[in-house]
Amino acid sequence: MTRFLEEAQNTDGGWGYRPGDASDIASTCYSVLALSAMGRRVGDDAVVRAGVAYLLARQDAEGGFTAVPDQVAPRPLLFDAPVFRRPR
Repeated sequence: MTRFLEEAQNTDGGWGYRPGDASDIASTCYSVLALSAMGRRVGDDAVVRAGVAYLLARQDAEGGFTAVPDQVAPRPLLFDAPVFRRPR
């Protein structure tokens, strides 16, 4: 799995929905979370560091991120990933 994520990472540090797609916030968040769950850390991992840098570069002035809604196909069932949001 880590090899797949390493190879699918774009040159801007983010990930797209599929390998080769433009990077987006949600795909990058999921990829960084997956790598973190596998024990890879910002301090000692260039792939994770680049993913976090991609996200930080897209963070708005209030600390949030603007991303397209994520959903499960084939029905448009939206789900919430609160780890993406800052507490209010």
